[in-house]
Amino acid sequence: MPGIKGARTALQAVLRGHAHGDVSACRYVDVRGPFATKKKGPLRGDCTKGMRDGPHDLRPRERQALWEIRVTGGRLTKPTEAVIPSLGLQYDHGEFLSPQPTFTLRRLGGRWMVVK
Repeated sequence: MPGIKGARTALQAVLRGHAHGDVSACRYVDVRGPFATKKKGPLRGDCTKGMRDGPHDLRPRERQALWEIRVTGGRLTKPTEAVIPSLGLQYDHGEFLSPQPTFTLRRLGGRWMVVK
């Protein structure tokens, strides 16, 4: 899905996947980018292991928020790059403080992927 809507959908899939331990969400993560490779990041340098361990690494109220998170806002900075602020993350239950102020996604191989 092109445009900012596609980028939002990809980020939402990654965040929900992390809460559910769904490794298939790694298809929306650039495994060479800092979001995946940072050893102290949410995926700890390994997308598959980081996603699988996600539900165990999150506090219950964080997990609750991420299960239902909706991604809004953001903008295209280039035709193939989007920046979505953490303030665009919405949920009705739980609480989640993003460890970063923005998320950067790039369209790679026809798919939006979280890079940083």
